[in-house]
Amino acid sequence: MSIEFSAVKEQERHINALLSEVYPSVITELAPHSEEAANGVRALAEELRRQWEDFARTDRKLNIAVVGRVKAGKSTFLNTVIFGGRQVLPQAFTPKTASLTKIEYAPENAIEVEFYTPDEWRQMENDARSSACTDTVRMAKELVEAVRTSGIAVSSILAEGTIRRTFSSEEALAAALDQYTGADREYTPLVKCVTLYQNNPELEGISIVDTPGLNDPVYSRTQRTRDFLASCDVVFFLSPASQFLDAGDVELLQNQLPTKGVARLCLLVSRFDDGLMDAIYDADSLAEAARDTKKRLAQHAKKIFRKEADRQTGAGDAARAAIFRNCEDPLFLSSLLHNMSEKSPIDYTEIERKRADDLNEYGDFQQHLPELGDISPIENELTSCIAEKDATLLQKIVDFVPRSKDALHNFIKNEQTETNRHINLLTTGDGASLEQERRRMEQRIHEIEARLTEYFGTITTKMERAKIDLLRVLREDSREYGTIATKTGVEIEERERRVSDSKWYKPWTWGKSHTEYYTYERRYSYLDVNDALENIRHFGLEASSSIERAFSDTIELQSLKQQLLRLVVDNFDAGAEDYDPAYFRLLAERSLNNIELPVIHINVDSYLSSLTGKWSGEVRDASDRSSLQAALAQAISHLFDAISARFTEEVPRLKAHLDTIQDNFGNELLRSMNADYEKLKSDCADKKRSIEKLSAYATVLEELQTRR
Repeated sequence: MSIEFSAVKEQERHINALLSEVYPSVITELAPHSEEAANGVRALAEELRRQWEDFARTDRKLNIAVVGRVKAGKSTFLNTVIFGGRQVLPQAFTPKTASLTKIEYAPENAIEVEFYTPDEWRQMENDARSSACTDTVRMAKELVEAVRTSGIAVSSILAEGTIRRTFSSEEALAAALDQYTGADREYTPLVKCVTLYQNNPELEGISIVDTPGLNDPVYSRTQRTRDFLASCDVVFFLSPASQFLDAGDVELLQNQLPTKGVARLCLLVSRFDDGLMDAIYDADSLAEAARDTKKRLAQHAKKIFRKEADRQTGAGDAARAAIFRNCEDPLFLSSLLHNMSEKSPIDYTEIERKRADDLNEYGDFQQHLPELGDISPIENELTSCIAEKDATLLQKIVDFVPRSKDALHNFIKNEQTETNRHINLLTTGDGASLEQERRRMEQRIHEIEARLTEYFGTITTKMERAKIDLLRVLREDSREYGTIATKTGVEIEERERRVSDSKWYKPWTWGKSHTEYYTYERRYSYLDVNDALENIRHFGLEASSSIERAFSDTIELQSLKQQLLRLVVDNFDAGAEDYDPAYFRLLAERSLNNIELPVIHINVDSYLSSLTGKWSGEVRDASDRSSLQAALAQAISHLFDAISARFTEEVPRLKAHLDTIQDNFGNELLRSMNADYEKLKSDCADKKRSIEKLSAYATVLEELQTRR
């Protein structure tokens, strides 16, 4: 190993002892009684072995993930920090983009493309043929249809597995990357992972991964990201300033980030310039706006992360709680302003020129660009993560042994609980009584299903009410955003006049004069086109955010989880032998993990272009002002119609998805219960022998626990 610490060597000895002595001994003792339990311990051993082999590799890299929701600015961040502002990674990821984009060191610039395996693609095609109304099925249909219309030879491409090409320039590398990950490219739907190799010594020993949004509607890519995060060491979590740590982000932090593995979490406020624009009318200067915005966002982060740390502490996960407590102070990033600070205004892109026009509301913003676009704190954080690689990996490896022992202990404990339950049921019952008990349990499950139908019905009712309320609010907002205020401008004109120099008492001055110059202020009324464009942008952003919050607030996953468990508790006697709280909790969590909340993104480009094609700057003519106001009102109205239609489409889709969750919950309860009681009935055929075998098994389990 590259990490030469005595503590690591000690852990190595403990791990080898677990793998060569402890686990084999437990498996040997369990196998005669329960092959299923023995296989469970084998799985625990294999997971530890895999983790250890991962760390024992001489080339073990520090895995750094860039994480956030869709369009949080992850690719832009990496283009800025890793590629010096050059557009190497594609931006504005679409649902067709590859799962992961890794950046690693190699002597030559190269790209490595990993396609789906034939088995994975067959599953995608099976999903596409499904009649279920879920995001997974819907997106599988889209991917399969995209491949079908492209006309490419799927089997031959998938058979290649992985391809690698070298490049002499970043431009050629970016072009190749776009070929495999860009929107509407023929290969894109078939790509699972892309690795960019860069001849950059600073990347040695690390692997930086640009992940799809953790709320990506394509389940396979979200799962791929979560699989990677399980072996990830450091996470840079990006949250855009205009939607900073909203309900969607909190949900991602709570339920999508892995519970183990991540040693360090770095919080970044991305698109900080958007946050500045939100404060433009509340501050007297750009410096004041930046200071107030940072203070407001930092306070919000502290509140959210302290609450989450307390929640993790209450759940008994002290390590995860510590990660959140150490991540209360965010770093601020505006890739746009950083790139602007590195160039002359004459070289600004169209987007940069528009932002410059916006910031001119504060006066001369150019002097503030170096400070606002400063990325050195983020570079320092990344440098610190790399410098502390050994310490980070050491901490992870030190946790392996106690974590593995706890997993084995909990596994055996659950086996004890289940075995004792079976012994009690066999001791007190027979085949007939067990069948009676099975029917009683089945009735209880049907009662749970009825309660579930009632409860999910309240959610759908709440959702319909929320839809009506939100559309009313959005309609009111559209009227507000559909007009802009008239501004008053001042033009200074220099004028001249002739002034007589004649004096009656000085005849020689008669008829002489001189010119005097003076200034004249002329006030005029105008409309600023930039105000109209900002109204369209803000309405689109606020509408998208409001809709996502409406879905999140309506579902309330934590509350739903509690309700599912409460339904079980209310219908099962918690003190009874047939009650298994751990199982029901697992079932509830599994069901909730399958809930995919819609992600709403509204493209406002066409609505912006309806104005920019006709007007720019200050519009003074009264007729033109009237026409601009009318065009803005029309653009906002059409935008509202598009948003309303999108929202209306997503509501029944989510309702259908919840119906599936509801059905699966009840069906899984029935399936598990019936399988359990069928085994018990089989054991009742020779009750005495069955009890003896189970008692012997219980003794073995008790002895194993005492050795801990």
